[in-house]
Amino acid sequence: MNPPVLGTLTTVPALDRPDLLAEPVAVPPSP
Repeated sequence: MNPPVLGTLTTVPALDRPDLLAEPVAVPPSP
């Protein structure tokens, strides 16, 4: 979670699902 790219891409999704933080950002958030 050190890379800014990770934090930026997972900022919104992370709020909905914290699990996404552990998952690769390559996986798009599915509704």
